[in-house]
Formats: sequence, structure tokens, C-alpha cells
Amino acid sequence: MKNLKVLIKNIRPYRSVHYSGLVIGGTLIACWQLGLRGCIEIYGLRIISLAAAIILAFQTACVLNDFYDLDGDRLTNPSRPLSSGSVSESIYRRWGYFCFGASLLLSLPAGLFPLMLIFIFQVFYTLYSMPPIRLKRFFPLNTAIIAFNGLIAIAAGFGIIAGFETLSLFPPRLALAIGAVFITSINMIYIKDRQSDMEAGIKSIPTMMSERASRRVIAILTVAAYFSVPLILGIGSLYIFSFIGSAFGAYWVLRKKWREGPYFITYFVYYIVMLYFIHNRLLERGAL
Repeated sequence: MKNLKVLIKNIRPYRSVHYSGLVIGGTLIACWQLGLRGCIEIYGLRIISLAAAIILAFQTACVLNDFYDLDGDRLTNPSRPLSSGSVSESIYRRWGYFCFGASLLLSLPAGLFPLMLIFIFQVFYTLYSMPPIRLKRFFPLNTAIIAFNGLIAIAAGFGIIAGFETLSLFPPRLALAIGAVFITSINMIYIKDRQSDMEAGIKSIPTMMSERASRRVIAILTVAAYFSVPLILGIGSLYIFSFIGSAFGAYWVLRKKWREGPYFITYFVYYIVMLYFIHNRLLERGAL
């Protein structure tokens, strides 16, 4: 029971909400685009199942990354299960296997296409973390992989409704907007690990320049991320919310003590607002 509490505590809630929220948003967008009614009632269990699946898929990635970042985590993330010694390596490895298998099983009710995407999601995170490839070391490939997995998450949710037709029905503008947002904003995840990443030879914006300069660059990229959404989607009403979100996002990056919680919460609020405007656009025009 003690080990289970430690493992659950390590769920990394903000990032888990991020991925599960993308799944839910993808399903809603598919329903709105195809003009379907009662989607929550009809597909609710599939949505819940796939949201749980991607959370467990992300936990698999966390376990894998923690094994290969152990030395660095002792420096910058000492409370994690392995670096703190609160669970043994064998138990943590079994937890990873469980999360991997359970994520695939929970993907099954959503359909073959979402299952395939969840597997691809895990393949990319494996390439990101595991030697000898360990793409985490190479900038900007490391940010591109995480951005691509965000796109996979929203496409998986869309696939609950559209299946393999997602490849032709998913709005290209939305794919471009999601990609642009994540590849610019995701750099903030490397702020906390700057010291350990420098020692491990991992290239990121924080490790390639001074801390002060990197914060400024990431703040600028955060602003660009927020404004790329209305620009790419062509939804002018979103600009005011992009201004507010980018101001808060840049502030969280630039303030002396970095905490990712406020940054994520600002993003979550903006994401909900964005979905509202996408819903209205699809009702009006039937397409983005």
C-alpha cells in the first residue's frame, strides 16, 4: 500500500490533465465538426477509457525517463520515487510494465485507430528517453517530439468518432495551430532541470544560454504560442484572450521562482476558451 501511494503521488497531475484534456477536446471537436448530438452520452465511456489510457501511457513514459534521468533527478527532482529511494527499481519497473499494458487495454474500447495512436505515443516517448538514441539530448528535436505527442493525443480523441477517417477529416488548421503552440511553449518544461540537463549534455534553451536569457526567450515563445492560435485558426475574437493568457504565461516564466503549476493553469483556462470559440466557429461554418 505504501508503494502504491508513492506511485500515485508521482502521477504529475498537470501533465496528466494536459494529455487527457487533449483527448476530450479532440472528441468534442469531432462531434461538432460532424454535427453529432449527444456525444457525451453516446461516447462518454469511450472518452473516459481513452483519457485514462493516455494518462497511463504518460506514466509509462515517466517511469522510463526516471530510470535514465536518475542521476539528474537526485539533483533537481529528489522527491521522485527512484531518486528518493521510496520504491525499489524492481517495483518501479513493474509499475511501468503495468501502465504500458493497461494503457493499451483501455484504448481498445475507443477503437483501433486510437489504440494505434496510443502505441505510437509510447514509441515516441521511448525514443525520447532511452539510450542509445535518447532524442531528449537534441534540440529542437526534443521539443518537436513532445509537441507531436500532444497532436497525437488530440487526434486520438478525434479518432473515437472518426476512426481512420481522422487522417482526412481532422482540420489541417487545427493541427498546425496545436503543433505551433506546443513546439513554442513546451520549452518551459526544461527550466527546472537546467542544472542536471547541463551535466547530462541535454540541449535545450535553458542549457544553451544563461538562465536570464533563456527565461526571456521562453517568455517570448510563450507569447508567440498564444497568439499563433487566433492567427492560424482565423478567430479574431480570441486575440484578447491570447493577450491575457500570454501576459500571464510570460510573467510565470520570468518571475524569479519557477513553478509550472500557474503556467499550466493559465494554459488550461485558455484551452477551454479556445474550445468554446472553435465550437462556435464549427456551428457557424461547419469547418475551421
